[in-house]
Amino acid sequence: MSNLIITYYKESINNSLLFKKFLISFVISLRELANYNDHIILISYSVLSQVMIKFLKEYKIEIKVLSASERIINNRRFIDTEEFTNKMNYENIILCDIDVWFQKSINDLFLIIDKSKGFVYTPDIHIPFQRFNNLLFKDRLDNKEKNEILIKKIFKLIRKYGTILNVGILGFKKENFKFKIEKYKEYFIKRNHIDEYGLDTFIMIYLFDFNKDIIISPIYNFLAKQKAILKMDLWFTTDNEEIAIIHMAGGSRIRNPEYFFWNNYPVLFNKYVKNLIS
Repeated sequence: MSNLIITYYKESINNSLLFKKFLISFVISLRELANYNDHIILISYSVLSQVMIKFLKEYKIEIKVLSASERIINNRRFIDTEEFTNKMNYENIILCDIDVWFQKSINDLFLIIDKSKGFVYTPDIHIPFQRFNNLLFKDRLDNKEKNEILIKKIFKLIRKYGTILNVGILGFKKENFKFKIEKYKEYFIKRNHIDEYGLDTFIMIYLFDFNKDIIISPIYNFLAKQKAILKMDLWFTTDNEEIAIIHMAGGSRIRNPEYFFWNNYPVLFNKYVKNLIS
């Protein structure tokens, strides 16, 4: 079983320091805490310093620098992934946001992907069904018929999983990627508002195949807006499951700083941080 992880990096205009810290956390935790030894590709939409490039190469990270006119890269990252997944001989692939860090091995996640028939998603935070009664996601796609399908799939996901999917972490076998990405590109290109947050999520919900795609345990993408329990220096869910991947998404960066990698592993983080983010 050959594995590949791809992540995406673009420095925030307002907070480039934070995103450098995310990049360092991602790399160190994946290599040293999760003990992941297979291939990693960093797709960077920002110019990296020579010091950062040296650090990434020491950790055997393959760097691909791309340009993007969009302010928000989330919506186009799956398209930019296609070039590398097509050329490389890897069976199982995980796409990750850069603001995640790894608390333990993710070998079992790759086993789930290896047995999958479609895409493997993780859940968003639990959302009350009634929140969607006013059709908050109206007109997210390019015509009325598709939007109606989108709404129906949102409700169906909530009925089945209690929530919608989150695209901060997703996995697939290489053979399952081509059809999904072709459809994704079709809707991406048709949209005029490619710089709106959440478009990637709405397209993936629209393309969700209830016969093949699955949403798995939140331990593989624990959104740090939620409550967790710290036991013996490890984070567990309130259901007492050890968390594999912690995702510092959005408002959690302000409200829940205790989940930051550098607040949990300060010695390991500070070993590198001084030269890399000066």
